[in-house]
Amino acid sequence: MEINTKVVFTIVAVIAGIAVLIGCYLAYESYFGQKENQKWAANVKEDVRSVNQKIGKKPLTAQQGAKAADNNSGAVLYAMVKTGKGFMFPEITGFENDDVKAAVNAELKEKTLRYCDCNPENCDVKADVSYSRDYIFSVSIFANWYCDGSAHDVRWQDNVTFDMRSGKAVELADIFGGVDMAADGAINDEMVSLMEKHASNIKLPDGVECTGLYTRESLKKYANKYYISDAGVIFSVEFPYVASACDNDIVIPIDEIKPLAKPNTILDRLIVAAGNTN
Repeated sequence: MEINTKVVFTIVAVIAGIAVLIGCYLAYESYFGQKENQKWAANVKEDVRSVNQKIGKKPLTAQQGAKAADNNSGAVLYAMVKTGKGFMFPEITGFENDDVKAAVNAELKEKTLRYCDCNPENCDVKADVSYSRDYIFSVSIFANWYCDGSAHDVRWQDNVTFDMRSGKAVELADIFGGVDMAADGAINDEMVSLMEKHASNIKLPDGVECTGLYTRESLKKYANKYYISDAGVIFSVEFPYVASACDNDIVIPIDEIKPLAKPNTILDRLIVAAGNTN
């Protein structure tokens, strides 16, 4: 069979042309996609700077945050909005104090900058609002992404709970005594005992070996991220990567954890809301 050289050259030229067009398109998408992400990140940083200037880079006082607190439920209205990196994240749309709303929204936006910095186009972030009333706004956040050349993907539990009377994020040590977030064993013994008790209710994934992980020692180290829901205080256990398939949440009912709380914290509001005032 005789091959027509001219036809072959034409086919090769067409294929080469298509390859060049595809390469140009991908380069265009990559360049302008990065530009859009940079523009979005710059806008977020500008929002944060603006709010910081407005409140003088100081936490709002409880008095500022509670101007109209006495006759209101402290309800927080919010919407899930798409970020510049493509994932959905909460934004407060309605609250009685505009300064508090702006401060919390600025911190939420700043959080989004921490995720998927090396690969914004492959970014899996799940954010769920678990409590949004009684002047409490609590969000469970899990982020997962992969950086080229890394040995494994990044997995990050980054829960946050805000006191909507002050506009401040509330750390675990703000609620419970004997908690040292800088220490290797951050959680006190009483809390670990409760975690150990309720860890027995966790349904671990099938086919994954998690035996020996939910010990007192490991809970002290790896169960220091929390969020709040109607069920009580939930501790997210975040093991090292090799055991991350065994990560789970431990739910401690409010009536059981109440005795361990400091006085005058956001947990008081949760206790009152749940009717556990004794």
